[in-house]
Order: sequence, then C-alpha cells, then structure tokens
Amino acid sequence: MSAKYKIIYEDNMLLAVDKPAGLLSQGDISRSENLLDLLKGYLKERYGKPGNVFLGLVHRLDRNTSGVICFAKNSKSASRLSGQFRTNTVARIYHVVVEGHPARRRGSLTDRLGKDEDENIVTAEENGKEATLHYSVLKQGPGAALLEVRIDTGRPHQIRFQLGRAGMPVLGDKKYGVASQHIGRPAVHAASLTLTHPVSQERIVLAAPHPADIQDLIRKAVG
Repeated sequence: MSAKYKIIYEDNMLLAVDKPAGLLSQGDISRSENLLDLLKGYLKERYGKPGNVFLGLVHRLDRNTSGVICFAKNSKSASRLSGQFRTNTVARIYHVVVEGHPARRRGSLTDRLGKDEDENIVTAEENGKEATLHYSVLKQGPGAALLEVRIDTGRPHQIRFQLGRAGMPVLGDKKYGVASQHIGRPAVHAASLTLTHPVSQERIVLAAPHPADIQDLIRKAVG
C-alpha cells in the first residue's frame, strides 16, 4: 500500500480509500501522479494480475479535496455504483471550514452552474446544470465555522462555489473563498460515503478522519 493513500475498505467488488489533498483522482493533461493509476498498480502487485487491471472510477474528488473516494473492481460493480450516484442514493458528507458566522444553523442551496474549462472556474448560469447542497453548522468559532455538507449533485467546485456565493466562503480557497494563513488548500474534506453494496445490498458506511491540516485549522480558527 502506498503512503500516499490509506485503504478504508476492500472486497472483490469495491475499493475505497482515503485520498490525500493534492493527489488527482485520475490522470489529466498534466500527466501528474494520480490515484487511479496508483491503485491499479497496487492491485496488479497484490494479486499478481497480468496485463491491464480494471478499476472503475464511479465519482471524483477535486485534486485539493481530501477524504473518501470509492472505486469499482469490476464492470458489474461499476454499473451498479454509477447508478447509485446518478440517482442520488449515495449519501455524500463533507466537512468544510468557512469564514464568519452563517446566518442560519442549517439550510439548503440550489444554483445552476456552468464551467469554463479553459479557466477552470465555475459560474452561476441560467442554463447551467442544477446543483443542490444541504448544510448544518457543527461548530461555531469566533471567526469561522465547521459545516457538515451533504450534496445531492456532484458538480465540479460545487461546494466551494455555492458556499462562497451564499456568504460562507471556504477558508484556504483562493478561487471562490478566502486565503488562510493556517491552510494552503480549500478546507474541504470528504468525511463519509454511505452506499448500497452492489451484491449484498447492505448499506455500508465508508469514513475518513480529518487529516492533520484540517484538524489544525479547526483548532486554530474554530476552537
């Protein structure tokens, strides 16, 4: 197992890991190291698999988001898990540190989002794709708050953009939020996924603890 990630759960259908911030979920034009290729290498070595290894990416995390991400180990699992994400039967919970005092202890946000691929930035657009999230305040500090966020949709930059637009800018987010001396990336952590196992049909919870930088930020900014 690579020191770059920690395996949370594995069986013959699923592989779930705790992804560190800074590691791509899958390869892109930058040709940077990415989690999908690392895990294919892990499976090939552990199980002595010849040739190419199948591993399906059924959802993604932004490069600088840490936490739980799930992969399918065969095509049957990939199809069934993708269907769960598509129909919003997977509970996706994030912990996010934002600046200030949210006006409400809990609420829901819905926007229509478009993305400029060249600039890698999201904007609100009348004809964009609908994005909905629900938040609640877990802990309030003097100048920052720790939120629990559940998303109904998985749009790029969704949490960062929607919270910033609603007056709750994410700490460490130079694009949609506010820079922070305490953390060098957006303070967004994928805390848990709750999904239905593609074979047993049991609901399973996959969880990842806060990494050191999020723990330190909560201690310093939220208290």
